[in-house]
Amino acid sequence: MKQRCVNCQFLCKVHLNHAGKESRHTWNSEERELGFIGEHYSAVCAEGVWSTQVNPHIDPRDEIYKNRRKDCLSFVEIHSGMTFQAAKALLDRRQRSAKSRRERVMLVFAVLGWVIAFVMGVFEILKHVIR
Repeated sequence: MKQRCVNCQFLCKVHLNHAGKESRHTWNSEERELGFIGEHYSAVCAEGVWSTQVNPHIDPRDEIYKNRRKDCLSFVEIHSGMTFQAAKALLDRRQRSAKSRRERVMLVFAVLGWVIAFVMGVFEILKHVIR
């Protein structure tokens, strides 16, 4: 699946009621297919990557179909029934996993460096002992 907003759990529509209270809802499959949510809603990324509230000149259809591989770190593939909180938890877990994977790789290289230095030191000592 391509990393585009139309395929992302964080694509949402925002409605302001008469009291100014904001309500956020995910787009349903028909809205995602048509690229249209109605005039009383603003299209936004729940993670703040883009928003028609901030920039009303943005065409939501241009944004939701744009390839986001390079400019979005928050992509979570859409799952029916998943809430924004669950998607955020999934995103956090994925980011923690990537961080610990980097840390493990760095640890392996550090240990490998120490082993190489130790072996080279032993060879130097053996060269002097054998002479």
